[in-house]
Formats: sequence, C-alpha cells, structure tokens
Amino acid sequence: MEVTLKEIWSCRGALQALMTQHKFAAKVSYRISKMVKAIEAEYAEIDKARIALVKKHAPKDDKGNPKDSIPPNTPEIEAFVKEFNDFLAAEKVELDIKPVELPEDAEISPGVLYDLDKFVTVHTVPELAK
Repeated sequence: MEVTLKEIWSCRGALQALMTQHKFAAKVSYRISKMVKAIEAEYAEIDKARIALVKKHAPKDDKGNPKDSIPPNTPEIEAFVKEFNDFLAAEKVELDIKPVELPEDAEISPGVLYDLDKFVTVHTVPELAK
C-alpha cells in the first residue's frame, strides 16, 4: 500500500485509540497489530527527520548548539512548520500491509475512522445487513 508520510503522521493517535479502546476477533486484532508495527516503523523514521528539522531551525545556545525546541510565533517556527509539512506531503512510502476490515458493528468514533480512512474498511456482517 502506498501512503504519504502525512497519512502515517496523522493516523498515530487514531491507531492507538483503535488498539486500546476496542476489542476485535483474533484475526482482526492480528491484522491491526501487523499494521501498527509497519506504521510505527515509518513513524519513527519521520520523527528522526522532524528532530533534524528542529535542530536546523532552532536557535543556538551559547556554545552554538541547537536548542531542543523552537519558540512559538517566530520566523523559525514558521519555517520549520512549512518545511516539515512539505516533507510530509511530498514523500510517499510503500507499506507491506492491506487495509484491515473492521466489523460493521464495531463502535468507533467518526474521527478515528476519518484518520484511518486509508488503513481500514468496514466489513458488512451478513446478519446485520438484513
């Protein structure tokens, strides 16, 4: 499955909600677990790039080393946000996963489903379709 880095970066909270707030049959839980492992590996790489960008745009201390954060409402934070967002939108990766089919009767908030749109589908249970 081809996804943008933005899709990976944006879905993390929804994935954690899916894993911790819901119970599924073993097959679905297994597929979710595999999906999360693949996404988390890419997320870690994105975070490394984010940290490098923070260091690039952060003010320097007295010794010339970059500070750990960028002050809000500064040209530096604006430059960081623009560069990071451009990076997330432009880059794509191929994940060795398929969308997970969730049962139709799963009670999942619309916000979680929105954030996971690329990664899940809702499967109609025959008994519920009648």
